Amino acid sequence: MNEDISLVVVARIRRPHGVKGEVMCDDVTGGILDFEPGTEGFLRFESGDKPVIIEGFRRTPKGVLYKLSGIDDRSAAEGVKGADILMPVETLPDLDEDEFYEYELEGLPVYDDDGNSIGRVTGFIETAGNDVLVIDRDGSEYLVPLARAHVVSVLRGDRIVIRDIPWE
Repeated sequence: MNEDISLVVVARIRRPHGVKGEVMCDDVTGGILDFEPGTEGFLRFESGDKPVIIEGFRRTPKGVLYKLSGIDDRSAAEGVKGADILMPVETLPDLDEDEFYEYELEGLPVYDDDGNSIGRVTGFIETAGNDVLVIDRDGSEYLVPLARAHVVSVLRGDRIVIRDIPWE
C-alpha cells in the first residue's frame, strides 16, 4: 500500500455470487456511494493491500454485488472472501453536515451533555438496527447505540456528545 494515500473501507466481501467472479458485499457507506466501471480501489488482506479495479457494481436487496478485476470465476471469488474493499479518501464525496464516514468517528473524544469527558471512540459496529459506537472509558469498553436517543451530536474532527448512558 502507498502510505501517502489514506484509504477508507467502503465494503466487506461476504461471499462469492454466481460463477463469473462477482462477490456479495456488505456496504459500510450507508448506501451513499455507487461506483462506475473503471473505479480504482484496493482489496485489503492480512498480508497487505492489493490494487483492484471495479468492473461492475449493483445493489440488491441482500447487499451490493461487485465485479472486480482479476476475479473471473467462483474459485477466485472464494479467495477474496472476508477482504475489505477500500477507496482513497480524496475520491469520496463530501457529506451533509449530519452525515459522516466511519473512519471520521474513530479516535474522537466522547463527552456527556454536561461537558464531562467520557472516553474515546475505538471502533464502530454495524448492526441490522442502530449502528454502535465502541467507546474506551478508562480501559473498559462500552457499546453505545448510534441513535438520537443517546447521541446528541457528532462534530466531525472534534467530538461526540452523548446522553442517558448508564456507565456503572
